[in-house]
Parts: sequence; structure tokens; C-alpha cells
Amino acid sequence: MLHQAAAESHERRAGSAAVLERVAEMVFVDAARRYLESLPADASGWLAALRDRHVGRAIALMHERDATVATVAQEVGYGSEAAFARAFKRLVGQPPAAWRRAQRVAG
Repeated sequence: MLHQAAAESHERRAGSAAVLERVAEMVFVDAARRYLESLPADASGWLAALRDRHVGRAIALMHERDATVATVAQEVGYGSEAAFARAFKRLVGQPPAAWRRAQRVAG
């Protein structure tokens, strides 16, 4: 991928910008995957939470919509908002509502 990106950046052919954008995205995703895979099993934080099937999906939903925590919890398979909030806090280090507020401030 990196060889292709270097060639595209030097040759400046039609579509080079689009190819470079896609290669950059692929390199980023690959780096993120490798980092996630290298985290210890007991790691916490939102990146580590992406490994959890339910909490990872919840984070994606919370980014996609302005849905309530209860709605997100139900959509990812938790029986109650409280159960989801406990799992989320254990994996991310803060409750879902606090995490969402922090994301809004940072974004």
C-alpha cells in the first residue's frame, strides 16, 4: 500500500488524489487494528472497549445518532440501561453519558 501511495504521489496521474485518500484510510485502519490487537486483555478506555461486541457497537451507534443511552443499550442487546452503563464504565472508564458529553466537547 505504501509503495502504491508513493508512486501515486510522484506521478500525479488522474485519480491520484482519490487513491491517496483511500490508501491513507487503509493505513490508518490497519494501524488502529494492530494497536487494538496489541492491548492487554485487561486494558480499559474507549479504544479497548471497541473489542467488546456490545460496547463497541454502542459506541458506533452513539457516534451515528443522538439516541438515548437506554435506546442504544437496547439496540446492542442489553436487558437494561443500568447493565449497559456498568459494562460501558468498566470498559471505557466513565459512564456513557459522561463519555458522550466529552466527545461533544472534543468534537
